Amino acid sequence: MPDKKHILYCDCACYDFVAQDSRQRLISAIENCGLPYSIVPDLCKLCADGDDKLRLWAESEKLTVIACYPRAIKWLFRAGRVELKDEKVDFANARNQREVENILERLARNVSPPKASKPEKPSGWIPWFPVIDYSRCVNCKKCLNFCLFGTYALSSEGQVEVKNPRACKTNCPACARICPQSAIIFPKHNASPINGDQPDTNSKIPNNMNIDYSRLVTDNIYEKLKNRGKGKRFSADTSSECDLEELQKKLGIPADVIATFSPQDISRAREQLKESKD
Repeated sequence: MPDKKHILYCDCACYDFVAQDSRQRLISAIENCGLPYSIVPDLCKLCADGDDKLRLWAESEKLTVIACYPRAIKWLFRAGRVELKDEKVDFANARNQREVENILERLARNVSPPKASKPEKPSGWIPWFPVIDYSRCVNCKKCLNFCLFGTYALSSEGQVEVKNPRACKTNCPACARICPQSAIIFPKHNASPINGDQPDTNSKIPNNMNIDYSRLVTDNIYEKLKNRGKGKRFSADTSSECDLEELQKKLGIPADVIATFSPQDISRAREQLKESKD
């Protein structure tokens, strides 16, 4: 049975977004506030797995979610097949130090910090994956056509969805960079609005770079990746380094992710590139 009031705190154990002192104060205040609470190592993982607890929390008469950006949390729950009703949820962004102080004030407890402890990091997969803000998505399918790893798919209604979150490569935000509507969110990313912060509609600088990815990601690059020589990062053709540096810089693909591209990844990417051009 759902609680009338419930506090949900995400420790985001794989990433150190919250200072250790702030984290300890938050946990101590939550544990002593007198309300039912849940402290989870990583909310992203629960949403990726469609955990049943998501629905129970959402059914609370008033749910306080202490995690990251509200837009990211809303669409994370949606990715877990649970709708959050705005009138029943209070969001608190623990990544913002000023908001941390507001949270502590709202919990209205002056407690001593608990003994120092480090967050327990989930073993195995790091829950890094995109979620889609469907209030902004126009279903242009650029993310689907670009993703090299099969993270996206079409629903039975023809809507792009994140079908395989575990296929996404950790710390790679490239699909969000090429989204023309800033509809792709990576809750663990640093930059706004990719991290779930609200896009700045008044800025003269676009929220994304509106990149012509078909120019950057070409058969030429895939061929150079495929022919990387032993003991060398890429082929003897030095122009490949320039191509790949541009790919990394504009799309934010980490070098270690590019270095792990398998022949299967390259083949899949080639096929997706051809489909996007058709």
